[in-house]
Amino acid sequence: MRSCFIWFFRVFVITTLVKTERAMGVKTFKHEHNIGTVLFEKCDAAKHCWTTEEFIILNSRRMFQDLLPKVKVLNCENDRYIALLMDYFHICLESVRKLSIGKTKHLMLKALADTMGGYLQVYILPLTRHSYYAGNIKYRNARKLFELYEQLKLFLRSNGAGWLSRSKEIRHAKISTIVITPPRSSVACDGIITYPACKSISLPLDSKLFTRILR
Repeated sequence: MRSCFIWFFRVFVITTLVKTERAMGVKTFKHEHNIGTVLFEKCDAAKHCWTTEEFIILNSRRMFQDLLPKVKVLNCENDRYIALLMDYFHICLESVRKLSIGKTKHLMLKALADTMGGYLQVYILPLTRHSYYAGNIKYRNARKLFELYEQLKLFLRSNGAGWLSRSKEIRHAKISTIVITPPRSSVACDGIITYPACKSISLPLDSKLFTRILR
């Protein structure tokens, strides 16, 4: 019965997320990289016997990782990718809540939270930092992803140590060139604020020198 449910849930999620996939690009899903986990230890790979609960988490975890959007299709040069990801995560969470019951619901939510948290730590948050400091996205939007990341760790009662470190394949964000026209007079130099260092000698600024440099 549980196996039938997991199969049905996977079909339902893929069908529901067709619009999101089209919005993000072709072949968006089927993630190719490992992101780690906080639900299992490395020594668990050698186990031969699994409990029913462990099997549900393991199978759900593998399924959810296959549904992660590929990072290369995300356009991190504007805020839209954040809205798409937040909507996508919301759809996944609501689907689990509506289609599962009892203890199975909690186990699948743990698997989903583990998948989302690792995905954020390894790929999305590093990309978001680059995009924010490049001036491409707003602070309030970037903060949503970081707050979600902290909420997931709180739900899992973990510090995220089991997830992998950020990916080294993160592409650099494009930074728009800011054109600054230098002033043509020495008046602009009067606005420079300087603070004398301790045990030092204050020297007056040579406005003529600054004027020649600016020219």
